[in-house]
Amino acid sequence: MQTLQLLFGPVGPEILIIVALLVLLFGADRVPNIANSIGKSLGSVTKERKEIEAEFSEAHEEVKEVTQETKQEFDEVQKDLTEPLEETTQGFNEAQTGPTEPTQKTDEETGGSVEQPETTANSTTD
Repeated sequence: MQTLQLLFGPVGPEILIIVALLVLLFGADRVPNIANSIGKSLGSVTKERKEIEAEFSEAHEEVKEVTQETKQEFDEVQKDLTEPLEETTQGFNEAQTGPTEPTQKTDEETGGSVEQPETTANSTTD
């Protein structure tokens, strides 16, 4: 329990002892001026802390945006590199095993003129 009090500063009777020491050291007429200057100092420290937090927050947002943009660019480059590699791999595999798709072109692909392959069997025409 005492460690928590040390972590969170003086409370209750400790504050009264500190005020009594201030009155004894500086006199009753100077204590309000000292308290005023301490209050102003704490106010300016709080103001500066908020400004610094705002700057860090803004910088954090900028870093997040740049990171997102970089990730998108990386994904695009990866896609641009992966597609030709996959096509090359597919072509290599087809060259080794033969094509996986039919080789005869349809009427749509050739513009309507599909030549039928000649048969090798002997056919007689009379």
